Amino acid sequence: MLIYPGNLKPQMPYKNILTRLGARLSTQISDKDRAKIDSAIYTAASYIAPKGVYAFFDCRVDGDKVIVTEPSDGTDILTMQSSKLAVNLEECREVCLMAVTAGADIVAYRDSRNRSGDTFGAVIADAVGSEYAEAAVELLHGIITQNCLRKGQSVNRMRFSPGYGDLSLSYQHDIAGILRMDKIGVTVSESNIMFPEKSVTAFVGIK
Repeated sequence: MLIYPGNLKPQMPYKNILTRLGARLSTQISDKDRAKIDSAIYTAASYIAPKGVYAFFDCRVDGDKVIVTEPSDGTDILTMQSSKLAVNLEECREVCLMAVTAGADIVAYRDSRNRSGDTFGAVIADAVGSEYAEAAVELLHGIITQNCLRKGQSVNRMRFSPGYGDLSLSYQHDIAGILRMDKIGVTVSESNIMFPEKSVTAFVGIK
């Protein structure tokens, strides 16, 4: 069963945004410049519209393969080859697949800043979109953890995403179909890139 959390509104990840900008912006800045940065951050944040979806499935590990199955009838719906994911899920009999997006508006806003020559605003918007997507998946992970704890289950603290370690990005297409990610406005290209790009998919094991 697909679950669409209705109130996926993470707090502004202000410190993480500044950290992401750290490679481009000196920490030794004037109050005037900090005010300019803050204004750009809050403006970009107004274009954030987080959405998410998640679902629980059974899983088993066979060597360096992880097989995800439909709980209702035991049908195998996804087989992934990844020794790192297999180790992560070796003690789990259930897995939660999740997807979040910061929305298309923040990407459109960033691109509009680029087109208008506002590189500063574009860089800020890009950082805001990236960190909000991470904050949203972290929030969703927490919601899942709390729900599972109420049922006497424990949830792995470490999430895995396609493209991490030896888990191929090619699984994005399978995840998109399983989670019906189009319902939250996310699609996957032939080159395995998600649109809007400020989107995240992840697995978390459940014991």
